[in-house]
Amino acid sequence: MEAAFPAGGLLFEDGPTEDITLQWATYFDASDQAGISRLFGGIHVPADDFEGRKIGSQCGKEAWALALRYFDGSIR
Repeated sequence: MEAAFPAGGLLFEDGPTEDITLQWATYFDASDQAGISRLFGGIHVPADDFEGRKIGSQCGKEAWALALRYFDGSIR
């Protein structure tokens, strides 16, 4: 999984100053990096970050399990 950002391509601030591509091995890795970026940006506080990411992971797993039941027809 990857996301590319051209130089000067952000809408909310100047930057990046050169083209950059971010890569992650899994969606969990991307999610963790997003959570960490919120800490560095002062948007979230450390006391809530890790627990929030754990809860998000559990919600995602349960949502996927429910979706699979709709896809395979075991619930309608």
